[in-house]
Amino acid sequence: MRGTGAVARILITTIGSGGDVHPFVAVALELVRRGHEVEMLVNPHYQERIKAHGLRVRPLGEAQDLLDVLHHPHLARPWLSPLLIIRELIGRTAEPTLEGVEASLREFKPDVIVRHHISLGSRWAAARAGVPSVTCVLAPIFWFNPRDGAVQSRWQMERPPMWLANLRLTLGRLAMRVLFDRPLNRIRRAHGLAPERDQFRREVEDANAVLGLWSPSVRPALEGDPAKSVVCGFCEFDRSPTQESRLDELKAFLDSCEAEGRAPVVFTLGTSVVHHHGGFYRHAAAAMERLGRPAVLLTGADEYAPKGLPAKVRAFAYAPYTMVFSRAAAVVHHGGAGTTAAALRAGRPTVIVPFANDEFDNARRAKLLGCSRTLHAGQVSERALEAAIRETLESDTMRAKAATVGERMRAEHGPARAADEIERVAAQSKARRA
Repeated sequence: MRGTGAVARILITTIGSGGDVHPFVAVALELVRRGHEVEMLVNPHYQERIKAHGLRVRPLGEAQDLLDVLHHPHLARPWLSPLLIIRELIGRTAEPTLEGVEASLREFKPDVIVRHHISLGSRWAAARAGVPSVTCVLAPIFWFNPRDGAVQSRWQMERPPMWLANLRLTLGRLAMRVLFDRPLNRIRRAHGLAPERDQFRREVEDANAVLGLWSPSVRPALEGDPAKSVVCGFCEFDRSPTQESRLDELKAFLDSCEAEGRAPVVFTLGTSVVHHHGGFYRHAAAAMERLGRPAVLLTGADEYAPKGLPAKVRAFAYAPYTMVFSRAAAVVHHGGAGTTAAALRAGRPTVIVPFANDEFDNARRAKLLGCSRTLHAGQVSERALEAAIRETLESDTMRAKAATVGERMRAEHGPARAADEIERVAAQSKARRA
């Protein structure tokens, strides 16, 4: 594989928001750089930005299928969002993913399948065809390790005892047997596959390798992790050529802030929660006016930007995080896996405003690193944001810890580490067939 001249064909499949897709693009680009052939099975919503980098794309469903989920009002509601994702995103893409992977197996003939753990159907197709699979997980919460003490809501203890963590996992497993196993087994039976139990856990653990695409500084390998698992590091990709028309204007604003010696605070809600921002950006602009500080609002769409912004607050629908976070005084965001990774790597202190799902646990981990504070979505107001941001900007300790964490993470090479493991599995597969 690497350095031997052997070329592998690798199918990569993922579903979800930009934060679910972009890490896999980073891994795909590293594999192509090493000379391998890569095909990505993804929703067509991401097709243009992926093809712009020379990658081969096989469409999964229709773009509107994804947009319907991202715009659904339940997506940012903590108690309803998991059910929506299970039913409308994970569940409804299982059958199309199974069919898409089987088509790729016939036509592209991959040596190994690299998959997001929520990309259901891909594991089934790989097992039936006898093709090895590598499962990638983007957030530590999904390794289901009671020693990790992950949280699923704002009300849970940040450092739970082992017995409580085990109880949470047991209750979660029982719930998923009802919510997850029953509808998925109907699909499996329809495609001639035997029913399975505890499928959500199987989707993580049943693979030739399990890769954690987060920094070991955030969460190192622990006893009780899945077998054949490796913590690789964050895998960063943040380019979208069709959305980059105002980057010169943004750069000029950042330059003006730098010339004045006052770096801006950057606000973002990623690519999914942004559609449910409520008054977040309005409160952000008002808080920054009270603080007398410049700010950049990344609003996802021009229509989400508040009207009548203060002179030193600018709104942009999109900007690459690598461009703006490194030039920020602080970053205020929702705690999505991709945004959290980018903010930590930039070495800037953060205020995390979690709405639902793994965002609570990502916020907890950044807080435990000493470089972030948490303000839950239901607490957001002009004055609450002002107080949280002021505390963050005035804390020498938070700035120092954020800088140290960022320096350490920038020395990691997540896509390269992941590619090493994928090559290892592909080489073993080729050796068995030889």
